[in-house]
Amino acid sequence: MGCPGLDGLDLSFCTQLCNTPHVEALWTLPTSLTTLSLTGILLTDETIFIECLQRLRNLREAKLCGLPVLNDNSLYQVSRQRGL
Repeated sequence: MGCPGLDGLDLSFCTQLCNTPHVEALWTLPTSLTTLSLTGILLTDETIFIECLQRLRNLREAKLCGLPVLNDNSLYQVSRQRGL
């Protein structure tokens, strides 16, 4: 939140982000992000994942390889809100 001009962030393989309370940090990512990589995070909280991607309105590229939370429902929820 303290980096309002940040436009790219790679959090790949940050193992702490899959556990409470650390996963809640995804709710505080700067909305200025245009690229985000969450590759290899064993994230299972679908609500946090969906809300994180929905609030990042400037996001143009997301690398989401290897996320257990990425399924038909979560992809639908994010793409529906973004008009895809």
